[in-house]
Amino acid sequence: MRQDEAVTSDLDLEEPCRRLVRGEPVIAKVLGATIEELALVGLEGLTLERVAARAAVNRTTIYRRWPTKDDLVLAALRWMEKDEVLPDTGTLRGDLEQLVEHATAKLFAPGTLSLIRTILGAPSDSKLREFAECTHEVRRRGVLELFERAERRGEIRPDIDKELFLDSIFGMLFVRLIFKHEQPTTELRDRIVDQVLRLGAPQPEVSPTRPRAGRPKPRRAPAPKKMAATKARRAR
Repeated sequence: MRQDEAVTSDLDLEEPCRRLVRGEPVIAKVLGATIEELALVGLEGLTLERVAARAAVNRTTIYRRWPTKDDLVLAALRWMEKDEVLPDTGTLRGDLEQLVEHATAKLFAPGTLSLIRTILGAPSDSKLREFAECTHEVRRRGVLELFERAERRGEIRPDIDKELFLDSIFGMLFVRLIFKHEQPTTELRDRIVDQVLRLGAPQPEVSPTRPRAGRPKPRRAPAPKKMAATKARRAR
């Protein structure tokens, strides 16, 4: 792939994720209500009328900005990601601690699990899945850049598979919180971070073994009988 093609591909991937709506309390109310309705009734049950009622706004306010349900849902998902900032503490441990804390808080936010089920249940060719996958990929690339910084600082070994390294973090987090129903404590966060750091820790350099310069072995004194026989032969 040529360099210009790679740049174009990146821009195409990120374009749906760029236009994040900020400010304007009415917009925030509508988009927040959309997320709540989406988590409650799913994509099929969501209507602009239900969102308007939950947000306590006129339906024309919604229709004027978002003519279709897809437009509204995509805007709401973009709005959810508006404050997404990857950590940059200067150390891999600090970055991982903030990353795990943020993911935990987001996972336990009201309606998040229902929203995840809605996205996973949407058709693979739907706009909802397209945007969700786009958002996931852009965020994932950002975390991989976090690992690149750690590698340059010598905190992880260069031969590690960074894609699988990333999966190990969220895999441990989701299994513990969702399947084992553990509490999102600081102790759990530290256990996950410690394990991840051990997985990626640089291997200590091993010096090539050198033969030890040993002292010459002392010559053994001949046994007494052997000495006597030797003297007798010499005397002859």
